[in-house]
Amino acid sequence: IQLGERIFAAGADRAPACTVCHSLDNVVLVGPSLQHIATTASTRVSGQSARDYIRTSIMNPSAYKVPGFETGTMYPNYTVDLSQDQIEALVMFLLTQK
Repeated sequence: IQLGERIFAAGADRAPACTVCHSLDNVVLVGPSLQHIATTASTRVSGQSARDYIRTSIMNPSAYKVPGFETGTMYPNYTVDLSQDQIEALVMFLLTQK
């Protein structure tokens, strides 16, 4: 979880920090706020867990369109720039945001 928090806040290697576009409070930046994402993600796609929704959103940023936001604006190369362990750490951190 701590590794995921660091990646969220500061990025890793060539991957930019998630905070460039997302906040963890109610502030909307380029992308939606991720406040309460662990709860919200579980309601986005019927039958899909919050973990799977968050992971898919990181690995395939155009997979889902959050109402009010355009697809294609999220950094597309997290699967190239982050290891699977780093992606899992980021998912685990975001699952703490209830």
